[in-house]
Amino acid sequence: MEKSIWQKIEEPYQEFHALGISRSVGYEKYYLYSLITHSTAIEGSTLTETDTQLLFDEGVTARGKPLVHHLMNEDLRKAYELAKEESKKGVEITPRFSAKAEYGSHAYYRECA
Repeated sequence: MEKSIWQKIEEPYQEFHALGISRSVGYEKYYLYSLITHSTAIEGSTLTETDTQLLFDEGVTARGKPLVHHLMNEDLRKAYELAKEESKKGVEITPRFSAKAEYGSHAYYRECA
């Protein structure tokens, strides 16, 4: 009887975990970079995932790319991190919360709060 696809991948899967590869790669970080890059691209940002990685990890802006695109990525990262932290506390999603997520990194929100 032929092995199912799940049986075929079980051995490499076990080896992957035994080698500790999943612990050495920051999948959550790279998922966030991809999510932010693609979300801001919908809004017109021209930053690549590599540009975003350099921005977040090294604080380096991409040559020839508009500053506003870098700021879009930074703002979305801050909103994502705020939402993640607040969700751990069970904070209710309200219009006020949305405003805090949208303007939390801006002086405007702090003046209105």
